[in-house]
Amino acid sequence: TSEKKNLSVTESDVLGAVEKAEDVMTNLERSKDGPNVVAYNALLKVYLNGAKLLGRVKSDAESSSLQLLDLAANASSAFDRMAKTKVYPNFVTYSCAIHVGAAVADSIALRSHNKARSDAWQSQALDAATLSYDILANMEEAYVGNNDARLCPPVKLYNMVITALGRCSSEAGISAAHDLINHMESNDYLDATSRPNTVTYTAYMKALADMRCPSAARRAEEVLTTMETLYRKGNTAVKPTLMSYNTSLRAWAKVQNRNGAERADRVLSQMEAKHTAGMSTVCPDLYSYSICIDAWAKSRDGCAGERAENIFERMQRQPACLRPNLVVYNALINAWGASRDVRAGSKAMTVLAEMEETSDVRPDRFSYSSVIDALAKSGTENAAALAEDALAKMENIGGHCSPSIVTYNCVLNVIASSKDGDSGARAEAILDRMESADAVSYNTVVKAWANSICDDKAEKAHDILKRMLGKSEMPSPDIFTFNSVLNACASSTAHHVGAFQIAMETFQILKQSANAQPNDYTYGTLLKACATLLPISEERSSLTAQIFSECERNGCLSDPVLRMLRSSLSEEEYVYIVGGLEQI
Repeated sequence: TSEKKNLSVTESDVLGAVEKAEDVMTNLERSKDGPNVVAYNALLKVYLNGAKLLGRVKSDAESSSLQLLDLAANASSAFDRMAKTKVYPNFVTYSCAIHVGAAVADSIALRSHNKARSDAWQSQALDAATLSYDILANMEEAYVGNNDARLCPPVKLYNMVITALGRCSSEAGISAAHDLINHMESNDYLDATSRPNTVTYTAYMKALADMRCPSAARRAEEVLTTMETLYRKGNTAVKPTLMSYNTSLRAWAKVQNRNGAERADRVLSQMEAKHTAGMSTVCPDLYSYSICIDAWAKSRDGCAGERAENIFERMQRQPACLRPNLVVYNALINAWGASRDVRAGSKAMTVLAEMEETSDVRPDRFSYSSVIDALAKSGTENAAALAEDALAKMENIGGHCSPSIVTYNCVLNVIASSKDGDSGARAEAILDRMESADAVSYNTVVKAWANSICDDKAEKAHDILKRMLGKSEMPSPDIFTFNSVLNACASSTAHHVGAFQIAMETFQILKQSANAQPNDYTYGTLLKACATLLPISEERSSLTAQIFSECERNGCLSDPVLRMLRSSLSEEEYVYIVGGLEQI
């Protein structure tokens, strides 16, 4: 198999090429002269290229990862085949075999994004990395036992195995990587070229960062401190690089809480201080600052926006004159959106305006969507109108800024929550513009009508329900849809008779629905509709008692139902309907 950038191959192509190479080797092993070490090395290179090519083939099938694992196992078993044919492995043999296991671990780990299979794939990646570890140990043994300097493993091979173990994102992999580093540090028989270097420690730190937990982040920072100490003592091979510091930052950022963000901020401050003191290799770059800003964005802390903006301002004051890029701006907007600061919406709008005014950075879909999200969470005055303006900009720009369904739904929710008089009409106008909409979209528009003060809001909300019921390709209404229509009816201030008829019709459709059944909110809202839409009469009392009885019979009687009933009826009518039932 040959590795080319633009080569388009299928899984069967790769496996077919490997099988042909296997057949050639089998024939050589059966021949009178037999294979030599060059032939075995060529077979191992076939396995290596096969692992790399299979890694590019997107597949969530379990068989695909097992086929990758087979390549690593075949590379390991090549040494048994060589022993049978009395061929002595050389440096290239061990290097290729180790590389196969590492490439397989990397390819399998890339697929662990599929959460349903992530545990199994992590285990398989660890199996492949362990094969590389074992081959490296055998290489060491051959180097020491045979006193063969040609087989002295260079630090590059150790780093390859440590990286492979780290890719497994498991405690077992981290532990094995840690043991291997200890081995490199303490074993006297290893050559100086086998001792840990900057890449060794940074690879281990990256593995710790990927664990996404405080204890691992703390260990990563301790490794960085060890590197600094060793370097000060004269070990120039372990001098921390900008990548080392950024990896420590990333480890704390991935903890995703206030403590993680504060620790990342502290590491960044240390980097700034070291650079000011003259350490040119520790000058924070855009990535350093974006990691810290994003750490605050994901910290779920109320002061996230303010802390992120402080870092943003520090970045702009740096002598390097770092200019914010799209990633930095978006992280800052996201930080304001994630905060509980009342200024979040206006602050996010300010950042967006700065982006729009600069020629270097143009906002993308994420920029506008994050601003809309910040407006939704902040309760900013005129949040709905501002969110609509941002949405309109996205629609006008199009292309990379075209709003997604999630963005549309966020704007719809801001409008629905605003309780503006025309919120229903504005929300439905946006729904009509959407090329595709989901159940959340329709439900939010129904909610907007229910929250509006329009005289015919019950009819308008009911129309949305009928649209959903009218065509098979439409999203099916759920309990939220039905309850929102009932709420629109119960809160109507005009057309009481028509609104009550819509409420009863909606209730009957719900009871026959295959997707939803009435719950306590349904009965509570329907009882409220009886109280607010019907005049006081024996007929109203009788109907209310009938609905209450059905609610109790269906196991939906709850505190909220009783509270809604009590707030809607006179004390006399409440006692008549509830009867001798004690309040829950």
